[in-house]
Parts: sequence; C-alpha cells; structure tokens
Amino acid sequence: MNATYVTQFGDLPAWYVENSNTAMLAAAAWQCNCPALCEPNVDKQKFTGRPGRPKSFVGRLDMELYVEDSWLWIEAKKDHFLYTYRADGRSDRRKRLVNLIDRSRRFAKESKKAAEADGWSVVAAAFFSASVAANSIERGKDRSLRDGFGKEDAVNRAIYSENAAMIEKLESYRLEVSSLQYAVFRNTNTRLQEWAGVEYPAAFGIITSRL
Repeated sequence: MNATYVTQFGDLPAWYVENSNTAMLAAAAWQCNCPALCEPNVDKQKFTGRPGRPKSFVGRLDMELYVEDSWLWIEAKKDHFLYTYRADGRSDRRKRLVNLIDRSRRFAKESKKAAEADGWSVVAAAFFSASVAANSIERGKDRSLRDGFGKEDAVNRAIYSENAAMIEKLESYRLEVSSLQYAVFRNTNTRLQEWAGVEYPAAFGIITSRL
C-alpha cells in the first residue's frame, strides 16, 4: 500500500506520524479479512512509580486488531532517525531504535490489565522511518561511498549497509525480547529523491512485541 501511494502521488505515508502508519496497517488488515479499528477508548493505568495503586483513566488506544481468533490491543509509537553520520560523525540509529522499542512497550503496558481482563493481548508496535543525510554521501568521511560510482549508486550502497547494520541490531535485541518481530523495507526508489532537501529516504518498517 505504501508502494502504491508512492506510484500515484510521489510520497510515502510511512514517513509521517504514527496515526498515518496505524491507519495504513488497519486498512491492510481489513483487506486480509482481519477487522481493525483505530483510536477506540479503553481503560488504562498510569504507572507513576509511587506507592499505591496506579492511577486509572480512560484513554485512546492506537488500534484494535482481530486476527487468528483473538483480539490484539496495539499501542504504537513512531520515530525517524538518520543513518550514517550526524554532525559529530556518529550514527544515531542504534540508540534511537532501542529507545523507540522501549517507549512503545512502556505505553502498551498501560492497557495490559484491562486487556487481560477481557482475554485480549497487548502488542507494542514501533513504526520507524530512516534517511541518509546528504552530507554523508557528498561530504562524508568515507570517500569510498562516492568515489568511483555515481551519487545514486552511493546512496543505494549506504542504504544497504546501514539497513544490514540495523537488522543485526534487531536480531541481537530479539534475544532480550523473545516476542519481538520486525519488517524492514529498504527504499531505493529514485522517484522519492531527496526528502526535505537534505536527506535521502532510506527505509521504513515496523517492530512489534507482545507483552
């Protein structure tokens, strides 16, 4: 569905906020005969860390999904991060990725008690998009990225290597979170060109874990 939108409108919904991603996921679920609903009201509990019972409140759940004869309550978060170099020469991929997963699990925990009371499961979903900074290709420290081949090839090589590094990180993180699953889509579609004038769209995807 993201690819169809790119073809028709030259833009990619996955780059935007979590609502865009959950809406696309819900639409895809309906096409697979899996009923889904975005933004229903549910009972939540705020874990403050203070003694006593957690504070209860009615809040919005990002998505309900019925699949394989069971209901899933899905709490989603979204982040965007840069591949390759920042201004200080370091990548922000690893730290941002782990923080995103942890944040989605922390917010999903708020709905866990109410979901389990109804026999439902809670899933944390972490949507992400990633880009390669233009200066890492054109003025980066590693000249081998751009010497000997054109800019488009340099971008594609950078995307491929950075995605491989991210998947390696996800595989290692799977040892800590046994229910973790992920799907990563590498973007080498030249129709998207530079994004925001300073970055090359590189990848997008979803990471899920059941609590």
